[in-house]
Amino acid sequence: MTGYTGKIDLSTTSNHGTWSVNEGNGALSPLPDNSDDGQASYQFDLSDAGVATFAFSNTHADLLSIRGTDSSEGVVASGGAVEFLENILRLSPNDLLGDDLIAGRAHQYDVSLIKRDDSGECGVATDYEGTHLLDVWLDRTSNDPGGAGPEVRGENTLQEAGNESGSGSVEVEFTGGQADLFIKPVDVGEYTVRLLDASSGYARDLAGAAIPIPSTSTGSPWTARPFALAVNAPGNPGATDANGGVFRAAGESFRLEVAGVLYDAADDSDGDGQAEPGANVWDNARAVSFGQEGESTVLKSTLLAPAYGEADAFFPGAEPIADYSGGIGGRDDYRFDEVGIISVSGSIADGSYLGASIARTERMTVLSPDIGRFTPSYLEVRLFDEGTLGSACSAGALAFTYLGQPFSWQETPTIRVIPRAVGSQETTNYLIGDFMKLRASGITHAWPDEDPAAEVTDGSGAFLTFRFVTEDGSIEDRSDGAPIYYRYSVADQFSHEKTAFTRVTPFDPKPVFGLESVSDLDGVGWAADPDALLGSPEAFTPATEGPVRYGRLELENVYGPETGDPLLMPFRATYWDGTRFVTNTDDSCSPWATSDITVTDPGGVMAELADLSGELEQGTAAPLELVPTGNRGEAILEWDVPVWLQDDWNQDDTLVNPRATATFGVYRGNDRIIYWREVPAN
Repeated sequence: MTGYTGKIDLSTTSNHGTWSVNEGNGALSPLPDNSDDGQASYQFDLSDAGVATFAFSNTHADLLSIRGTDSSEGVVASGGAVEFLENILRLSPNDLLGDDLIAGRAHQYDVSLIKRDDSGECGVATDYEGTHLLDVWLDRTSNDPGGAGPEVRGENTLQEAGNESGSGSVEVEFTGGQADLFIKPVDVGEYTVRLLDASSGYARDLAGAAIPIPSTSTGSPWTARPFALAVNAPGNPGATDANGGVFRAAGESFRLEVAGVLYDAADDSDGDGQAEPGANVWDNARAVSFGQEGESTVLKSTLLAPAYGEADAFFPGAEPIADYSGGIGGRDDYRFDEVGIISVSGSIADGSYLGASIARTERMTVLSPDIGRFTPSYLEVRLFDEGTLGSACSAGALAFTYLGQPFSWQETPTIRVIPRAVGSQETTNYLIGDFMKLRASGITHAWPDEDPAAEVTDGSGAFLTFRFVTEDGSIEDRSDGAPIYYRYSVADQFSHEKTAFTRVTPFDPKPVFGLESVSDLDGVGWAADPDALLGSPEAFTPATEGPVRYGRLELENVYGPETGDPLLMPFRATYWDGTRFVTNTDDSCSPWATSDITVTDPGGVMAELADLSGELEQGTAAPLELVPTGNRGEAILEWDVPVWLQDDWNQDDTLVNPRATATFGVYRGNDRIIYWREVPAN
């Protein structure tokens, strides 16, 4: 029909598509064809010789056929089925956190209908408009724990994504082929969110029915991770400094729990998807399926206090935490072998949570609130220096002390206190700042009440009684980290009780000293060093500077004329050597003063005593000077001396002061004296 000049109508069964002329000189209407309704008309020109070719373009994924109709001639021609498969719904993140999907947080996604354009390139189908009802469901991986599906929010609907197509739908409003969709995981998981446009009819088949448009998801499958791995220590008082409550002893086992928790905006002020430092995420809602995906958690500690203390003392349990229920797991075999306050954080054992990147997985790690305080398990008490008992007099050739005379330390005993953990490791953090809780008042003594070095002479076999007047000791000044040393007080005073039954041979004292208890401000108790070489702090005998001697002060009786030069009365200090009293030539210490002497003159004033004083020199001093007054008779002198210079002069079991008699007006050759005999004083 080379002379055909008729008009034909072009159409499609899907009513989609546009037309253009490839070869032909006739007129196409509309021109250009932008209607996308699949319809156009062509008026042949005589020069076409009855032949024209057309280009058909369709952005819809239709299964259609093409029809040509010449209505004036009543001729209809149809082609075979033509299938267009280039339409798909693309789901991609449009959120500040990108693809970091966090359980408990609503994330914004972009849904776009993608088509292939006339040039063969893919782009957004801008003609996809209005509100469309899209099916939504999950395509879970084999690693997914099977928890609740995420909430998917469209224009006016909220839908929990089910596990199969047709289980739920959501209305989505498109403008220019694009729409916003909000997906909020309510639990952890690994899945792909699927969408399906099954009803809009944007693509149609030969019968004109809507062809479903499936979806693809950028970065699928997606991992919905916990916001954080929260760590909790049951029973923890949460001490923040050295004055806070006590949690455990160093080395003592305790329980730690880990929970995968949901997002809480209050813990993420900068919106970066990571809990901010100091946030208490333990009170967040749980991601109840955490741990059911097969992941396990390892814990590590960070030392918060004391500053610069020993931090590497945390035992992270024999195995990772792998047994979870309701999103929480725990173990009872954690311990911290030091003193102080720590924080504990959890991390995924294999470094990647459900295939998420290392960076995403590390964002789940957050420090726990303060855990502590940890104290020593016990204080090991070690005798560092047994000390030396001093002597009351050390001015002579040999230092000594009279029985009954007070004496003190030449060198005070020193005790070292070592804080230790349950496993006996030294807890060096205890030596820093206010974490050192030991005070001198927390150390009590077992003072000796007898000295086994000598027995009383009454035949009972009892040891000499040992007396003490003591003061609190002191802890040596120290810098942080330095050992703890406790010293007995230099003000301590000791003596042996002197009685008429303690006239004993000189002896080196051997009283047994010791500690009764050691406890710090936290009530941490003590234990003696089990491997002590020097001796036990519970019972030790100090060294001695010199012996203890039973001594007395002796006065000699004197006689002479009632006029003339003064009478001279010798005196000296003596001690019992086991056989007799001998001059104590080592005594160059004892003070003396005539003001301590009482003179009794039964027959009137016989003499005047010169006012003299001094110290003994090798046990003696210049004699007392008694100036006669011209009267005849006796003067009795009694020297008031301390108990250690008294004696049982009359063997009446009583210690008394020394006494002597000065006789005036009696001299050799006096006719009234028939017999003269000198006898010892007293």
